[in-house]
Amino acid sequence: MQPARPYTVAIGYSANQVAAIMPVTLALYFWDGARWVREPTSRVAVAQNRMTATPSRFSIWAVLGEMRKAYLPLTLR
Repeated sequence: MQPARPYTVAIGYSANQVAAIMPVTLALYFWDGARWVREPTSRVAVAQNRMTATPSRFSIWAVLGEMRKAYLPLTLR
């Protein structure tokens, strides 16, 4: 069973919730039975701390994003 037409998903988040994630990489993903797939309509409005999408399927959903990378200096003795 699938929806008759696309529907809107809007998810707000706080800076604390995404502290370890690069907000511009946030997107809605669905589980296809084997892997997470990015929902093509997914958009993030970083200034408003809001992510939206208009999917046309029912699924298991997750908001995912890339982790911030911390580069540590190399010290030699």
